[in-house]
Amino acid sequence: MNDDFASATARHYCDSQLLLAEQRFDNAAYLAGYAVECGLKALIMHGGGQPRAYSHELSTLGGKALDLAVLLSPALRHYHINIIGEMLRACDGWKPELRYT
Repeated sequence: MNDDFASATARHYCDSQLLLAEQRFDNAAYLAGYAVECGLKALIMHGGGQPRAYSHELSTLGGKALDLAVLLSPALRHYHINIIGEMLRACDGWKPELRYT
């Protein structure tokens, strides 16, 4: 099975916006976290990396893994990488286990 992280990013983001509009804040935040994760994995995959190796750890995905993706694929430099750091700080504390609380 081929991973389509870019498609998953768009899907999770759109769904999170629908939930947010309905004031379903917990589930909106949960899907928004997955949108960030899948977006980072899409960048890593585009750079030739193995995104599944980073599991669900946003801090790891946004750190060395993202740096590696940009290093391996200079075409990724047109993305606003500094904004990704800001998004990760906004998601600080998000983890998959939140779905069970």
